[in-house]
Amino acid sequence: MKTIVFAGFRTFGDYAANTTAIVANQIDRKTILGFEIHCDLLNARISQENRGRGLLEIAWRLGANGIVAMGMASEKTGLCVESVATNRIYNTKYVPSRMNNKPINKYRTYGEKCTLDLEPWNILAFQKRCRAEGISIMDTSTDAGGFCCNQLMYQVHVDQLRDPKKMPFIFIHVPCCPEAVRDMTAFIAAGKVAIEANQVIRGLELLLENSSL
Repeated sequence: MKTIVFAGFRTFGDYAANTTAIVANQIDRKTILGFEIHCDLLNARISQENRGRGLLEIAWRLGANGIVAMGMASEKTGLCVESVATNRIYNTKYVPSRMNNKPINKYRTYGEKCTLDLEPWNILAFQKRCRAEGISIMDTSTDAGGFCCNQLMYQVHVDQLRDPKKMPFIFIHVPCCPEAVRDMTAFIAAGKVAIEANQVIRGLELLLENSSL
């Protein structure tokens, strides 16, 4: 049986829950389209640890076929594939000022942008299928922000360079689910969009179905 490592994040800020943690709790050790899913939940903060390397080591140990990581972002209106990671920590709301404007990897150029290899995931076919099924989907993004999601992406990318097999990796931002929002009226009034966790899970199914893993 094939294996996928799924990484999500625990809740943060004023949110009641994290969409990706809810998804992880529903799919952990389940089989989706012939892939056994192994989930790993991370704290939603900038970490001094190389969590990208840790995630790759889990995947290597399991002999996984790929890694799917997701993070929650309230400004997203649908599933949003991230294609670029940046060697920069910057977030005025969730990162202490002493840590802002710092490189993720001090041995590499600050602000360095790295394009992820998304070829194994057939992104255009995935997006087309999502639209056909009415699953909220956004165009591929080139800016993953400066918080923990971008940090994880950058760390995975750098450590992929030492992996001769180049473990397939993808990062997708997802909107808040209703369970994450404490005041839905104010949330909607702010122009934000909520998505059901089962839509995210269906999106994951379509991603795996259209991949070449």
